[in-house]
Amino acid sequence: MITSLHGDCLELLPTLPPASVQCIVTSPPYFGLRRYSDDPREIGNEPTPAEYVDHLVSVFTAAWDVLADDGTLWLNLGDSYANDTKWGGRTSGKHAAGLQGSDYIGRNRHMTGLPSKSLIGIPWRVAFVLQDAGWVLRNEIIWHKPSVMPESVTDRLTRDHETMFLFTKQPHYYFNQAAIAEPVRRADRPQYMRAVEIALEAGLTNEHIDAIRAAGITDTGKTQKTQSGTGKNSDEVLRLAAEAKKALGGYYREFLTVSVADSFKRSGNKRSAPVVPGNNATHRDGRDDVHYNKLTRNRRTVWRIASQPLRDEHFAAFPEALVEPCILAGSRPGDTVLDMFAGSGTVLRVAERLQRSSIGIDLNGDYIDLQHRRTDDVQVELFV
Repeated sequence: MITSLHGDCLELLPTLPPASVQCIVTSPPYFGLRRYSDDPREIGNEPTPAEYVDHLVSVFTAAWDVLADDGTLWLNLGDSYANDTKWGGRTSGKHAAGLQGSDYIGRNRHMTGLPSKSLIGIPWRVAFVLQDAGWVLRNEIIWHKPSVMPESVTDRLTRDHETMFLFTKQPHYYFNQAAIAEPVRRADRPQYMRAVEIALEAGLTNEHIDAIRAAGITDTGKTQKTQSGTGKNSDEVLRLAAEAKKALGGYYREFLTVSVADSFKRSGNKRSAPVVPGNNATHRDGRDDVHYNKLTRNRRTVWRIASQPLRDEHFAAFPEALVEPCILAGSRPGDTVLDMFAGSGTVLRVAERLQRSSIGIDLNGDYIDLQHRRTDDVQVELFV
C-alpha cells in the first residue's frame, strides 16, 4: 500500500502512529542547490548552514517516535561549496536552466562564514548533530557515480560521489545482511571468480559450498560440523554437494581449499591469548574458524551506482539501485518504509516492488501527482 501525503513533514510526522515505520530512506533537498517551490517552509534555502542543519535535525527528531525501536534511517546528503559573495551559489550559471528547469532556480544568497571555495561539509555537520541528538551512526556509505557530469574547475578534483549515512535508534536493530550480500571478488584468481559466477547463476548457496568442502573430492567425511555421529556426511550434505558439483563441473575444485587469506583462524591464533591477564582474548578458541572463500560476502560501503535520469518534472531523483539495498536490509516484506522528502516517489516505487508498504511526504503538491504516475505500473517481485 502506498500513502502519499501533501504538506510539511514537521507537521505530518507527529500524526503518524508511533513505531509504525520500520525503515526510513530519504534524501532532503541539499543546502543552497535549488528551489522546488515558493513555500517558505521548504528545506534547503536557509540563509546559513547552521540553520539548514537545525531544520533537518528537527525533522528527524519528529521522525524518532514514528520509527520502530529496531528500525533504520538511511540518509543521503550532498555537499556544496561556500561562495558568500555570489547570488544563487551552485544554482546559477549559464547551464542552470538546462539542468534544473526554468522554475524556482535559487537566487538567494547563502552566508556560510567560510572562505570562498571551501567545501562546506554539510553531510558530516548533519551527522554530528544527529549523533548528539541520540542517533547511532553505523555506516558512512559512499555513493560513487561512474557517469558524473563534468565540472568546469581547474583547481580541484571533480566530485563523483555523494554520502549516505545509516543511523539507528539503538545498538541492536533489524538488519538483513544476507539480503544485500555481494559476490565474492578475488582479483588473484580469475578462475575462482568464474566459479562464483557459475554458482550464482545456478542458484547455489553458501550451504552448497560448505557441502562441497565437507564432502571433498572422494565424498569422504572431512568436516565434523556437517557429519553425523558416525563420522560420515549426512544425506543432506551429500545432496547439496552433488547439486553443486553438477552445476559447477570442474570448477567445484575452486572451493575445496582454504588458504590463510581465505579464513579467520581462531584456534591457535596469537590473539587467542588475552593481552591483559584476566581479560577475555580477542579470539576465543571455543569458536569455529570462519571461512571466507564462499559465494557472497558482506556488502562494502562504496556503492558504484549510475544516476538514473527521470523524464518527469523532478531534477534530483534517487536511482532505484541506491534505494533497493536500503529497503532490503532495513525491512521485511509487509513492513512500512517512509520517505519524508518523497519528491518523484522513487522510494515508494521500490518499496512497492519489494512488497513493502510505504508513506511519502512532500511539500510540493505537484510531486504527489508525479508519485502516483510513477507507482501505478510497478511490478511486484515475489519472494519465495
